[in-house]
Amino acid sequence: MRRGLGRMLGRARLARAPCSSSPRPAVEPRRGAGSLALYDATAAPSVDLPLMASKWLRVQEDFITREEEKALALYFHERLCGQQYSEGHWDSVIVSYRETLMAWEELPAALRPAVERLASLFEPGAQVQRKVHAIDLSESHGRIDGHVDSVKFCGEHVIGLCLLSPAVMRFKRAAPDEVHAGTEERAGYVKVKPQAGDAAGAAAASATDAPGDMAPGAATTEWVAAPGTGAPGETVDVLLRRRSAYVMYGVGRFGYEHAVLGGVQRFGPEEVKVRRRRRISLIVRDEADSALAPVV
Repeated sequence: MRRGLGRMLGRARLARAPCSSSPRPAVEPRRGAGSLALYDATAAPSVDLPLMASKWLRVQEDFITREEEKALALYFHERLCGQQYSEGHWDSVIVSYRETLMAWEELPAALRPAVERLASLFEPGAQVQRKVHAIDLSESHGRIDGHVDSVKFCGEHVIGLCLLSPAVMRFKRAAPDEVHAGTEERAGYVKVKPQAGDAAGAAAASATDAPGDMAPGAATTEWVAAPGTGAPGETVDVLLRRRSAYVMYGVGRFGYEHAVLGGVQRFGPEEVKVRRRRRISLIVRDEADSALAPVV
């Protein structure tokens, strides 16, 4: 991960750009009576939201103070403001962005406690990468398009911290053939055999009886979604407020295409307006050989 992601960050040749005086935080959506719900699964009736919230995606609001947000945002603003926003990413996922990857030890001493506190959200036993990945999305049309994660560059967990602007993160349930090979179980899919008498199952069974079959019995099983993990195509929206931290792993990473939406979104049954302005996120990861969290 250290060398791999670093090389990818270095591929973009970015021009220098003038820096403005300081980053401007966005106004949060009105909370109204009580607290605005963080999860909206109106387009995913089969999703078990309590399960998702506890095992795939945890959000902790007000994880840092306003003063910490201001200090972190100003530091990364000054570090990144000499770059132009890039319109294309090496994996075609991020649009209108700039980014940097740096070791914790490179951070000013006053900022390290916030990053170390963020890393404390990892599961016990995780081998934490002592790197922080900062992604700056432009206000005009910056976004992260939907994608499922692989395990090539990090382990089970991704932990993020949201600065300057609220955002809506959208999760869309991926079909078994849309997840990365070898991650099907982490993506919340289980292998089952077709019911007896099922025509497709009978055809598959006869195919496995053919001479020279390279994978006996393989055609008699298929991947189906585990209970509560959602059906392919269902979506769940999650509200990420300024200063909130999120922990994403298991089914949320490997079984759902996840995206950070740009522009103005309507969130929840009350269609609360969420205007995504310039957003800086700080991301920490664990090593690929870390102890894995439960899948479901």
